[in-house]
Amino acid sequence: MGKIITGGALALLSISLIGLVFFSFVIAPKWKDSFVGYGVEISSFQMLMISISDLMINYWFIGLPLIASVCVISFRWTWK
Repeated sequence: MGKIITGGALALLSISLIGLVFFSFVIAPKWKDSFVGYGVEISSFQMLMISISDLMINYWFIGLPLIASVCVISFRWTWK
């Protein structure tokens, strides 16, 4: 029973990380362009998300292999 719960939690973590990568590389840069283009003041949460996106884009060679390894390990643990 414990392995099922742990596997489910790891699968959820993997899906969340994949969503973060998609958001960081696709959606946040469009947000940034639109906000800068209109000169609109943005909230601190949006600024945090754009900063995380910039970090992921600038250091992709560290973040993407790390996220991919977490996903592979979690799926191997779940379906072992």
